[in-house]
Amino acid sequence: ALPCGVAVLLLLLTAAVGNAAPLLPTIYGPEISFASSMRYSTQGAAPDLLTTQDAQGNELASFMEATTFRPTWPTFDPADPATYPQPLWWSNGMFNLYGADVRLAVTFTGADDAADPEFPTMSLTGTGAGASVGQSHDLEIWGVHPSDAANPGTNVLLWAVDLVAVSLYGTGGEDTFILEGVGQFRPSAFANDYSLVNTSAVIRGHLDLSGVIAAGYNPQTEVTRDLNATFSAETGRGAPAVPEPSALALLGIGTGVLALRRRRV
Repeated sequence: ALPCGVAVLLLLLTAAVGNAAPLLPTIYGPEISFASSMRYSTQGAAPDLLTTQDAQGNELASFMEATTFRPTWPTFDPADPATYPQPLWWSNGMFNLYGADVRLAVTFTGADDAADPEFPTMSLTGTGAGASVGQSHDLEIWGVHPSDAANPGTNVLLWAVDLVAVSLYGTGGEDTFILEGVGQFRPSAFANDYSLVNTSAVIRGHLDLSGVIAAGYNPQTEVTRDLNATFSAETGRGAPAVPEPSALALLGIGTGVLALRRRRV
Protein backbone atom coordinates (compact mmCIF):
# COMPACT_ATOMS: atom_id res chain seq x y z
CA ALA A 1 0.00 0.00 0.00
CA LEU A 2 1.09 3.58 -0.61
CA PRO A 3 2.19 5.71 2.35
CA CYS A 4 -0.65 7.98 3.30
CA GLY A 5 1.15 11.21 2.32
CA VAL A 6 1.82 9.90 -1.18
CA ALA A 7 -1.75 8.63 -1.52
CA VAL A 8 -3.12 12.05 -0.54
CA LEU A 9 -0.96 13.84 -3.11
CA LEU A 10 -1.92 11.35 -5.82
CA LEU A 11 -5.58 11.95 -5.02
CA LEU A 12 -5.09 15.71 -5.27
CA LEU A 13 -3.25 15.39 -8.57
CA THR A 14 -6.04 13.18 -9.91
CA ALA A 15 -8.66 15.73 -8.90
CA ALA A 16 -6.68 18.59 -10.43
CA VAL A 17 -6.05 16.95 -13.78
CA GLY A 18 -9.43 15.22 -13.98
CA ASN A 19 -7.76 11.93 -14.91
CA ALA A 20 -4.51 10.62 -13.40
CA ALA A 21 -3.29 9.74 -16.88
CA PRO A 22 -1.97 11.49 -18.82
CA LEU A 23 0.06 13.96 -16.74
CA LEU A 24 1.38 15.77 -19.85
CA PRO A 25 4.40 17.36 -18.14
CA THR A 26 6.22 20.34 -19.62
CA ILE A 27 9.98 20.84 -19.32
CA TYR A 28 11.18 24.43 -19.06
CA GLY A 29 14.66 24.33 -17.55
CA PRO A 30 17.74 22.11 -17.26
CA GLU A 31 17.12 18.82 -19.08
CA ILE A 32 18.78 15.45 -19.76
CA SER A 33 17.85 13.11 -22.61
CA PHE A 34 18.39 9.37 -22.24
CA ALA A 35 17.51 5.90 -23.52
CA SER A 36 17.61 2.98 -21.10
CA SER A 37 17.10 -0.77 -21.17
CA MET A 38 14.53 -1.75 -18.55
CA ARG A 39 12.58 -4.71 -17.17
CA TYR A 40 8.81 -4.68 -16.69
CA SER A 41 7.84 -7.25 -14.05
CA THR A 42 4.15 -7.92 -13.36
CA GLN A 43 4.96 -9.65 -10.02
CA GLY A 44 1.67 -11.54 -9.78
CA ALA A 45 -0.82 -9.90 -7.42
CA ALA A 46 1.83 -7.43 -6.21
CA PRO A 47 2.12 -4.04 -7.94
CA ASP A 48 3.99 -4.06 -11.25
CA LEU A 49 7.64 -2.94 -11.21
CA LEU A 50 9.55 -1.17 -13.97
CA THR A 51 13.28 -0.94 -13.31
CA THR A 52 16.69 -0.64 -14.97
CA GLN A 53 17.80 -3.73 -13.01
CA ASP A 54 17.59 -7.37 -14.03
CA ALA A 55 15.92 -10.00 -11.84
CA GLN A 56 19.17 -10.46 -9.89
CA GLY A 57 19.44 -6.76 -9.04
CA ASN A 58 22.18 -5.92 -11.54
CA GLU A 59 22.00 -2.83 -13.73
CA LEU A 60 21.09 -3.76 -17.31
CA ALA A 61 23.52 -1.12 -18.60
CA SER A 62 26.12 1.13 -16.98
CA PHE A 63 26.76 3.76 -19.66
CA MET A 64 25.63 5.05 -23.08
CA GLU A 65 22.22 5.89 -21.59
CA ALA A 66 22.06 9.59 -20.63
CA THR A 67 23.83 11.35 -23.48
CA THR A 68 23.16 15.09 -23.33
CA PHE A 69 22.64 17.74 -20.65
CA ARG A 70 20.95 20.97 -21.75
CA PRO A 71 21.22 23.75 -19.15
CA THR A 72 18.51 25.96 -20.65
CA TRP A 73 16.05 23.73 -22.49
CA PRO A 74 14.31 24.34 -24.89
CA THR A 75 16.62 27.11 -26.18
CA PHE A 76 20.20 28.21 -25.75
CA ASP A 77 22.09 31.45 -26.32
CA PRO A 78 24.71 31.15 -29.12
CA ALA A 79 26.64 33.97 -27.45
CA ASP A 80 26.77 32.20 -24.07
CA PRO A 81 28.72 28.92 -23.94
CA ALA A 82 27.30 28.22 -20.47
CA THR A 83 23.95 27.48 -22.15
CA TYR A 84 25.33 25.06 -24.77
CA PRO A 85 24.26 21.39 -24.70
CA GLN A 86 26.92 19.25 -23.02
CA PRO A 87 27.76 15.57 -23.65
CA LEU A 88 27.66 13.27 -20.63
CA TRP A 89 30.31 10.68 -19.76
CA TRP A 90 30.78 7.60 -17.60
CA SER A 91 34.19 6.67 -16.22
CA ASN A 92 35.42 3.07 -16.13
CA GLY A 93 38.46 4.16 -14.11
CA MET A 94 40.72 4.44 -17.16
CA PHE A 95 38.64 6.23 -19.79
CA ASN A 96 35.53 8.38 -19.99
CA LEU A 97 32.90 6.55 -22.04
CA TYR A 98 30.10 8.39 -23.80
CA GLY A 99 26.78 8.40 -21.97
CA ALA A 100 26.07 8.44 -18.24
CA ASP A 101 24.37 5.68 -16.24
CA VAL A 102 20.59 5.88 -15.63
CA ARG A 103 18.95 4.10 -12.70
CA LEU A 104 15.16 4.26 -12.61
CA ALA A 105 12.50 2.35 -10.72
CA VAL A 106 8.74 2.95 -10.64
CA THR A 107 5.79 0.86 -9.51
CA PHE A 108 2.24 0.72 -10.87
CA THR A 109 -0.43 0.20 -8.24
CA GLY A 110 -3.71 0.80 -10.02
CA ALA A 111 -5.56 0.99 -13.32
CA ASP A 112 -7.18 4.21 -14.45
CA ASP A 113 -9.14 3.38 -17.57
CA ALA A 114 -11.49 6.18 -18.55
CA ALA A 115 -15.02 5.57 -19.78
CA ASP A 116 -14.69 8.38 -22.31
CA PRO A 117 -13.60 6.75 -25.61
CA GLU A 118 -11.43 9.79 -26.35
CA PHE A 119 -9.08 8.72 -23.53
CA PRO A 120 -6.53 5.89 -23.85
CA THR A 121 -7.86 2.39 -23.33
CA MET A 122 -4.96 1.35 -21.06
CA SER A 123 -3.61 3.56 -18.30
CA LEU A 124 -1.79 2.71 -15.08
CA THR A 125 -0.92 4.92 -12.14
CA GLY A 126 1.72 4.58 -9.48
CA THR A 127 4.76 6.19 -7.90
CA GLY A 128 8.53 5.96 -7.61
CA ALA A 129 10.09 2.74 -6.32
CA GLY A 130 13.79 3.44 -5.99
CA ALA A 131 14.00 2.32 -2.35
CA SER A 132 12.54 -1.09 -3.24
CA VAL A 133 15.53 -1.86 -5.49
CA GLY A 134 18.21 -0.38 -3.24
CA GLN A 135 18.43 3.11 -4.74
CA SER A 136 18.47 6.31 -2.71
CA HIS A 137 16.18 8.01 -5.25
CA ASP A 138 13.65 6.89 -7.85
CA LEU A 139 15.65 8.36 -10.75
CA GLU A 140 19.43 8.62 -10.51
CA ILE A 141 21.91 9.56 -13.22
CA TRP A 142 25.55 8.81 -12.46
CA GLY A 143 28.52 10.01 -14.48
CA VAL A 144 31.47 12.38 -14.75
CA HIS A 145 30.77 16.02 -14.00
CA PRO A 146 31.38 18.13 -17.17
CA SER A 147 34.09 20.08 -15.34
CA ASP A 148 36.05 16.81 -15.07
CA ALA A 149 35.32 15.46 -18.56
CA ALA A 150 38.82 16.15 -19.92
CA ASN A 151 40.29 13.58 -17.51
CA PRO A 152 39.44 10.00 -16.54
CA GLY A 153 37.03 11.33 -13.97
CA THR A 154 35.12 10.03 -10.99
CA ASN A 155 31.47 9.11 -11.36
CA VAL A 156 29.21 11.23 -9.17
CA LEU A 157 25.46 11.57 -8.72
CA LEU A 158 24.68 14.09 -11.46
CA TRP A 159 20.87 14.03 -11.20
CA ALA A 160 18.40 12.76 -8.61
CA VAL A 161 14.60 12.85 -8.65
CA ASP A 162 12.02 11.37 -6.29
CA LEU A 163 8.72 10.74 -8.06
CA VAL A 164 5.37 11.41 -6.41
CA ALA A 165 3.18 10.22 -9.31
CA VAL A 166 3.79 8.22 -12.48
CA SER A 167 1.49 7.32 -15.34
CA LEU A 168 1.75 4.72 -18.12
CA TYR A 169 -0.86 4.96 -20.85
CA GLY A 170 -1.67 4.17 -24.44
CA THR A 171 -3.81 1.89 -26.58
CA GLY A 172 -4.58 -1.48 -25.05
CA GLY A 173 -3.23 -4.51 -26.89
CA GLU A 174 -0.13 -2.63 -28.08
CA ASP A 175 3.52 -2.79 -26.97
CA THR A 176 4.38 0.94 -27.01
CA PHE A 177 3.18 3.35 -24.34
CA ILE A 178 3.87 6.78 -22.90
CA LEU A 179 5.47 6.94 -19.45
CA GLU A 180 5.37 10.17 -17.46
CA GLY A 181 6.21 11.14 -13.91
CA VAL A 182 6.30 14.17 -11.63
CA GLY A 183 8.23 14.76 -8.42
CA GLN A 184 11.10 16.79 -7.00
CA PHE A 185 14.82 17.22 -7.45
CA ARG A 186 16.98 15.94 -4.66
CA PRO A 187 20.61 17.02 -3.94
CA SER A 188 22.99 16.10 -6.78
CA ALA A 189 25.74 17.76 -8.81
CA PHE A 190 23.48 19.43 -11.37
CA ALA A 191 20.75 20.21 -8.83
CA ASN A 192 23.35 22.00 -6.72
CA ASP A 193 24.91 23.77 -9.73
CA TYR A 194 21.57 25.09 -11.01
CA SER A 195 19.68 25.60 -7.71
CA LEU A 196 17.18 22.84 -8.47
CA VAL A 197 17.01 21.11 -5.07
CA ASN A 198 13.36 20.72 -3.96
CA THR A 199 12.01 22.26 -7.18
CA SER A 200 9.57 20.33 -9.39
CA ALA A 201 10.97 17.70 -11.75
CA VAL A 202 9.42 15.51 -14.44
CA ILE A 203 10.17 12.59 -16.72
CA ARG A 204 8.45 11.82 -20.01
CA GLY A 205 9.07 9.45 -22.90
CA HIS A 206 8.08 6.33 -24.84
CA LEU A 207 8.29 2.85 -23.34
CA ASP A 208 8.67 0.01 -25.86
CA LEU A 209 7.93 -3.49 -24.50
CA SER A 210 8.71 -6.99 -25.76
CA GLY A 211 5.03 -7.90 -25.27
CA VAL A 212 1.62 -6.28 -25.29
CA ILE A 213 -0.50 -4.96 -22.39
CA ALA A 214 -4.21 -5.52 -22.83
CA ALA A 215 -6.90 -2.88 -22.54
CA GLY A 216 -8.31 -2.68 -19.04
CA TYR A 217 -5.24 -4.37 -17.55
CA ASN A 218 -4.95 -4.14 -13.75
CA PRO A 219 -1.36 -4.25 -12.39
CA GLN A 220 -2.43 -6.24 -9.31
CA THR A 221 -4.01 -9.19 -11.15
CA GLU A 222 -2.57 -12.69 -10.74
CA VAL A 223 -0.23 -12.53 -13.71
CA THR A 224 3.52 -13.17 -13.53
CA ARG A 225 5.79 -12.33 -16.44
CA ASP A 226 8.84 -10.22 -17.20
CA LEU A 227 9.05 -8.08 -20.33
CA ASN A 228 12.12 -6.44 -21.80
CA ALA A 229 11.68 -2.71 -22.29
CA THR A 230 13.39 0.35 -23.73
CA PHE A 231 12.58 3.79 -22.35
CA SER A 232 13.51 6.71 -24.64
CA ALA A 233 12.92 9.81 -22.58
CA GLU A 234 13.93 13.12 -21.10
CA THR A 235 13.93 14.48 -17.58
CA GLY A 236 14.06 18.07 -16.46
CA ARG A 237 12.64 20.87 -14.43
CA GLY A 238 8.93 21.07 -15.11
CA ALA A 239 5.39 20.38 -14.01
CA PRO A 240 2.30 18.46 -15.14
CA ALA A 241 -0.22 20.20 -17.37
CA VAL A 242 -3.14 21.12 -15.10
CA PRO A 243 -6.08 23.47 -15.73
CA GLU A 244 -5.72 25.53 -12.55
CA PRO A 245 -2.59 27.34 -11.31
CA SER A 246 -3.43 26.24 -7.77
CA ALA A 247 -2.82 22.65 -8.79
CA LEU A 248 0.84 23.42 -9.45
CA ALA A 249 1.17 24.24 -5.76
CA LEU A 250 0.56 20.57 -5.02
CA LEU A 251 4.16 19.91 -5.94
CA GLY A 252 5.16 22.43 -3.30
CA ILE A 253 4.13 20.03 -0.57
CA GLY A 254 6.23 17.33 -2.15
CA THR A 255 9.15 17.90 0.22
CA GLY A 256 7.11 16.82 3.22
CA VAL A 257 5.41 14.00 1.34
CA LEU A 258 8.68 12.61 0.02
CA ALA A 259 10.27 12.89 3.45
CA LEU A 260 7.34 10.93 4.90
CA ARG A 261 7.77 8.27 2.25
CA ARG A 262 11.49 7.94 2.96
CA ARG A 263 10.91 7.60 6.70
CA ARG A 264 8.39 4.78 6.20
CA VAL A 265 10.34 2.74 3.62
